[in-house]
Formats: sequence, C-alpha cells, structure tokens
Amino acid sequence: QNSPFTLTSTGLDNISAAEPTERATTFREMVVQLWMRFFNRVNHDKDGDTITVYQDDSVTASTEQTVTDNTNSSNIGIS
Repeated sequence: QNSPFTLTSTGLDNISAAEPTERATTFREMVVQLWMRFFNRVNHDKDGDTITVYQDDSVTASTEQTVTDNTNSSNIGIS
C-alpha cells in the first residue's frame, strides 16, 4: 500500500529546534530540553544547591533547578 505520509526533509527536519529559554511548554520544546540536559553543558553547583543547563554556546543559561540533598537522597525541583 502507498501511504500519503512521508518523513523526509519536508517532515521533522523542518521543525524548528530553537533552544527554549525557560521551562518547555510544547512537546517539541520538551524534546529539545531533554537533549540539552544530556548533551549540553550542565553545572551542579553544590554550594548554591542548583543545577544549571546551558544553551549550545555553553555560556548562556537556559534553565535552573534547585536541589535539596540529605544523607539518603537528592531532590531536583522543576526548572
């Protein structure tokens, strides 16, 4: 059967992948932020109890999350 749908340069490659600068609100932004969390620069400031995720330039902060820690576990707040 021939499908009327294709996934080529007219598909996912044309969806904007601009980095969100605050908490993601759309599925596209959520995927980009997940990518950023694992592949961009991330700093865990143990003195300031924060995790900062940076944009591709490794200088501009994109999101920041608070971290609370006790002897048994760490809790990371929303960005």
